[in-house]
Amino acid sequence: MILKVDHVSVAYGKLRAVWDVSLSVDSGEIVTLIGANGAGKTSLLNSISGLIPARKGAVYLGEQNIVGQKAHRLAKLGVGYVTEGRGIFSSLSVLDNLSLGAYSRHNGWTTLLGDVSWFMRRKDIRDRVDYVYGLFPRLAQRQRQKAGSLSGGEQQMLAIGRCLMASPKVMLLDEPSLGLAPNVVMEIFGLLKRLRAEGMAILLVEQDAAASLRIADRGYVIEMGRIVFEGTASYLINQDKVKQAYLGQVWRGDHQTPAQEEAES
Repeated sequence: MILKVDHVSVAYGKLRAVWDVSLSVDSGEIVTLIGANGAGKTSLLNSISGLIPARKGAVYLGEQNIVGQKAHRLAKLGVGYVTEGRGIFSSLSVLDNLSLGAYSRHNGWTTLLGDVSWFMRRKDIRDRVDYVYGLFPRLAQRQRQKAGSLSGGEQQMLAIGRCLMASPKVMLLDEPSLGLAPNVVMEIFGLLKRLRAEGMAILLVEQDAAASLRIADRGYVIEMGRIVFEGTASYLINQDKVKQAYLGQVWRGDHQTPAQEEAES
């Protein structure tokens, strides 16, 4: 397994957000974590990525227990995190944002921030930028444009591209479709399928549970900080409680949302 979460609990002071959660993600696999708002999904991702400490349990990246490591150290080890809200640097260009995504491949910030042109002369970084532009041609067209002037969909592409600049072993994504038009969601989900085919391990938290289960290999359902269901995506799709609680009105017989149709194609 690339990522293994082993009986992890997360708390904010006395408030327990995640209780004894275990899950795993392997290379070439999309695993989705679904649940209502406040169920603990983001808290778990924040703990895996080193933003908040686990109260107990272990998180393994390969064979290494990474609990207690700082977020910047985990980025170097191969944990990529695309947070909800994207977190791009609005006043910087697309290219500068991508360059900052490669900080874990550089020994310091001075050259990276002070002379991006020098930084970009490094072949490994330049090749990685070209890879991201291949995934998102629109970013190449807008590479000198300020990130804050991009559309919501383009900003999400930039956030994913910036994460990929560090060549992560596992990618955590929190609500990548939030606020996006259906055609853009289809494009993002299509990209996730391509990354899976390239061997990426992906842990996906997504508001559209039906669409995420359509592209996922496996899934976990979290309620009140605890895992209550787990299994293959097809198994979860056919559980009555999952249908009633999370699939809602978009799941009626053969009817599918546009994002679901794209995910199956």
